Amino acid sequence: MRVDLVHGFHLSEIRFEDRPEIVRHLQDKGIYDMTVTIPYPYTEADADAWLAGAIGREPTTQFAIREPPAILIGVVVLKDPPADNPRSSELGYWLARPWWGRGIATAAARAACGYGFQTLGLDRIVAGAFVTNPASRRVLEKVGFQFVEILPARFTKDGRSVDDAWYELSRPPV
Repeated sequence: MRVDLVHGFHLSEIRFEDRPEIVRHLQDKGIYDMTVTIPYPYTEADADAWLAGAIGREPTTQFAIREPPAILIGVVVLKDPPADNPRSSELGYWLARPWWGRGIATAAARAACGYGFQTLGLDRIVAGAFVTNPASRRVLEKVGFQFVEILPARFTKDGRSVDDAWYELSRPPV
């Protein structure tokens, strides 16, 4: 599968060959600082564990964000729906620092949400962004997510409580 984004950037399946780029990009502490599940320092073993769960999933719910011709520069994910709400998912993403501020994360998030609604049959997609991450909050708002609430101390990161801004996006009417 390939989904074109902006300026030749596109989404496609994740491949084992993406491992070196994933490890290289996730050495950036700035990505770690703004995400919940990405460890730091990020190791090859971390990449192997993540790739084992990402490759070959049907249906595909994890996508590489690629720069032309096909270099991985980020990832966008629709997490597995909770058992009590199978028509809902949570969006997550990261983008390597050299590509920040160019509309790529917004285009990737928009495409992933469209895929979730059209292909996976989701009715609702949720997403969180650290309150201290205004760029990620802007991405969600540009995609059409509606702010719901601040979840105080939702996460603990490096021994400190982190507040999370919670957003929701409902399936657009047909």
